[in-house]
Amino acid sequence: MRAFHTVLGFVCLVIGLTPAVSRAEECPRRRVLSAVGEALFVNLTVNRLDAWARNQPWAYVDPASWARNLRLGWTWDEDHFFTNMFSHPYHGGLYFNSGRDNCLGYWGAAPIAFLGSWTWEYLGERFRPSLNDFYMTSIGGIALGEVTHRLGATIRNTKATGSSRLFRELAALVVDPIGGINGLIRGEWGQVRDNPPEHDPGAFMFRFNAGVRWIADSNDFSNPVGSPTIIAEMNYGDPFERPSWAPFDVFNVRAQVSPGGGGLNLLRASGRLYQTSLNKSARRNRHVFMVSQRYDFVNNPAYKFGGQSIETSIQSRWRLGRGSTHLRTKFGADGILLGAIDAPYSGVGDRTYDFGPGVGLIAALTLERRQTVYLEWYNRIEYLHSVSGAAADHGIAFTGLEGLLPLRHGIGLGLCLSAYARSSTYSDKPVEQREFPELRVFLTLITSHQPGGMLQP
Repeated sequence: MRAFHTVLGFVCLVIGLTPAVSRAEECPRRRVLSAVGEALFVNLTVNRLDAWARNQPWAYVDPASWARNLRLGWTWDEDHFFTNMFSHPYHGGLYFNSGRDNCLGYWGAAPIAFLGSWTWEYLGERFRPSLNDFYMTSIGGIALGEVTHRLGATIRNTKATGSSRLFRELAALVVDPIGGINGLIRGEWGQVRDNPPEHDPGAFMFRFNAGVRWIADSNDFSNPVGSPTIIAEMNYGDPFERPSWAPFDVFNVRAQVSPGGGGLNLLRASGRLYQTSLNKSARRNRHVFMVSQRYDFVNNPAYKFGGQSIETSIQSRWRLGRGSTHLRTKFGADGILLGAIDAPYSGVGDRTYDFGPGVGLIAALTLERRQTVYLEWYNRIEYLHSVSGAAADHGIAFTGLEGLLPLRHGIGLGLCLSAYARSSTYSDKPVEQREFPELRVFLTLITSHQPGGMLQP
């Protein structure tokens, strides 16, 4: 296993040194050594802050701890779900953006995420290197990093000047700190020049939902848990309007925060890696085949689920009548490279969830008019085989129906009915089944009119 990951890291580094080929990744000069140096500097900075400011014993590394980690190799850690499934992918996004901001494309920056994660696991902690951290940081960091890179590049406007330019640079710094800090050091914050290809304001659509949700547990349906909830969704591009020329040239992000109900409950990002049309673009009804990278983080008081996936799907847009009303359909399958789910008897030590790979199916139907979504029905089932935690196989199902009643000026009233179900089969314990129905009532604000689904679990 250790040899495999050593070879993987070397292969990723070699790929990172090769030229990018996508026109979306044009850049005057690829700074590979700068990208590697920045990723390693991120590790050094985080380690020293943990050691000197937080006095964390595990951060006091030395050559003896490095030699021990290299000798003992991988293990599975006991970190909390939030740490493993959100904090580590966010950290990996910093590595990835060290590459993207130094003129490496998506495929060139991906090895920087693997390199940063590998060096942190072996050299940044006294603990044995964690296999789940390596995957979550690297693969999750690639997905989140590309999203934040493109969003940061669009928030910035290198043709702007004055207070508008400063405000944009500060806002982009929050989204893409690596790119913002690099620009400040290089003296680029005030320079007027052409924007990068990723600067594409017209591709974005933002939707904000605010309301109340209630979620119940099948063990006690009579006592649903209610809390305020805020959802922000961002769509970038339309797969039926934008030809495929670079990874994540079409993507969707959805985040849900419930104050008093667990904080950050959901973060999902899905970006197109490859697409080909199945018929001519001039046809009344369009069909495409798409391959996407997907990141999932679901963490609420009732259940937890997350993972890194590759998804394939056939998506269609059917024109209804002579107007601008369309029905969109999606049928797909995914492979979970590494997922996590909480369940009885789960975990290792203090960890309360299992890790493992899996497969699944997806089906969705969306009704839209003039690129405003009125109704969506979404279904997803997954199978997860535990390789760390309990000896178990987990079946997961999600279904939901969400509708929108438009009012005026991009404002609408929405209602969502959904349910999450889990069935866990153990080698030495009874089968355990749970259901978690959920109801949401909300107001919606749509800031522009780009197509995209409202409901993505």
